[in-house]
Amino acid sequence: MSAVHPGDDECRLAEAALHHFPEEVAILDIDGNVVLTNLAWRMFGEANGYRGDIEMVGENYLAVCDAASDEGSAIAAAGIRAVSDGERDRFSYEYPCHSPDEQRWFVMQVAPFDVGEERYLLVAHQNVTERKQAELTVQTRTEQLEGIATLLSEDLHDELTTALGRAVLLTRDVGTAPCLELEASLHRVNALVTDALTLLRGDDVDTSMVDLEASARAAWRKVDTLDATLSVDGSGVLSADVGLLGRLFQHLFECALVLGGADVEVAVGLNDDGLYVEFDRQLTVSKTVDGENESNRSGSNVAVAARIAEVHGWSLTRETDGRVRYEVSGIEWRE
Repeated sequence: MSAVHPGDDECRLAEAALHHFPEEVAILDIDGNVVLTNLAWRMFGEANGYRGDIEMVGENYLAVCDAASDEGSAIAAAGIRAVSDGERDRFSYEYPCHSPDEQRWFVMQVAPFDVGEERYLLVAHQNVTERKQAELTVQTRTEQLEGIATLLSEDLHDELTTALGRAVLLTRDVGTAPCLELEASLHRVNALVTDALTLLRGDDVDTSMVDLEASARAAWRKVDTLDATLSVDGSGVLSADVGLLGRLFQHLFECALVLGGADVEVAVGLNDDGLYVEFDRQLTVSKTVDGENESNRSGSNVAVAARIAEVHGWSLTRETDGRVRYEVSGIEWRE
């Protein structure tokens, strides 16, 4: 089959557009012979030391793939043949194509098209190196986080459980203030480990129908609320992980105590697409609470609460128009 020779303005326009297309493109006939390549294809061949005519017109692309010894070339040839034989409508294949100086990845796309009674194959190679490197970076980061999560959940958590058990026995037998402080400190460390695991492994969500007021009041009882008070305005049922929703409330309540003081009045309510936790902030707030800067403490509480919201498909925002108001949106209320 002869090469394509454009003969009118429309064909010249199409050929010009093909040459200006930034990705490598070749047109093959039904037998795999190259009938046209664009400028990007030729430049890539020249830059990578192709031995032969860089236009490749008249060469059989399938023969070139078959002559290569790597598995990727065999997969590419099989895909092209499948489209040529009508076994597949299209073919897509991602493959590495590293040079001595850099690592590169491409995606080959093969699609058939007809000109009159003749069928041709469009073969395009798209450079996806940036996307692939981003994926590999995320994969590496995920593996690192999984390793940290394993350390926290297995090794450190086991040690904390043992230490807490001994501290409880020591408090029971001795009962001195230092023993009570030690037990409280270990409980705080255990809570920090739990929070870290929530941030690292928040995707493991076991949802069920949860009553808003019951969850909020149960969380309130787990917080050292001092002289603070809680009011719940309205009632509703939502789909959530019971434990994680309770942790969300706990962290926002603790944030209210840090920013609002020991006698803060905390209000929990609901709106059309979510819930809120609202309170008044003290005009003057102590800079440290239990040795920790109050902005750091409230910030860590909000970070964990936001992560819990995120893994449920919700979002957490803060409003400070007069009162401090944390809103969790994206919730679908159930009857």
